[in-house]
Amino acid sequence: SYIGERCVEYALGQKGIKLYRGLWVVAVAVSAVFSSELVWSIADTVNVFLVIPNTTALYMLNKECNV
Repeated sequence: SYIGERCVEYALGQKGIKLYRGLWVVAVAVSAVFSSELVWSIADTVNVFLVIPNTTALYMLNKECNV
């Protein structure tokens, strides 16, 4: 959670930290209530969304690396 909090602080400033912490607490509570299979499915789905900006950045950087 610390790394995510630092990223939110960088992107949104101090006001974003409270929102991030609130969402983090909700995520922990949800993971304690629901089945582990559902929690892992949600985590996998969220991780897929991380592929989009990372792939885009790699594609953009590829143009600079080809000499």
